Amino acid sequence: MRAVVYAALAALVLLTGLALILTFSNGRASFGGGSFAEIEHSIRAGGLRICSTVDRPDGQANQAVASRQYDVAVDCGSGDTARVVADEFGSQAARDAAVRNAEVQVRPAANGVSFTHGRFSLFVFGPSDDAVQDRLGSIFRRTGAE
Repeated sequence: MRAVVYAALAALVLLTGLALILTFSNGRASFGGGSFAEIEHSIRAGGLRICSTVDRPDGQANQAVASRQYDVAVDCGSGDTARVVADEFGSQAARDAAVRNAEVQVRPAANGVSFTHGRFSLFVFGPSDDAVQDRLGSIFRRTGAE
C-alpha cells in the first residue's frame, strides 16, 4: 500500500514540475532591441528580396506602437511570395499577448508562423508549400528569433 502512495506522490511531483516548465518556458525571445532596419537587413542578407513595404506607424496588432508589412520573394516577378508582418511593442507582455492571439486566432487558416525578436513580433505567412516562408523561418531563427 505504501508503494502505491509513494508512486502516486512521485507522479504528482513529476506532473507539477512538467506543468511549471510548460507554463514558464513559452519559447519567446527576450525583450529589447531590434529595429525594422535590422529585420530588413536580415531578409536581404538571407538572399531574399523585399518586393513591397507598407508602413503602419500606428501599429497593426493590438498594442503595437508601429508595424510594417513586407512582401518577400527570391524573385519579385515570380509570384512565389511570403508576407511578413513586423509589429513593434513597448512591452514584453503586449508583444507576447499579440503573438498568442495570432497563434490562436489566425493559425492554421492562414498557414502562418509567428516569432518574437527583441521588441518585435514577426508573423510570416503564405502558401503551405512556400519555400520563401520556410527560408524566412530559417533566417529569423539564425538572428535569434524564437
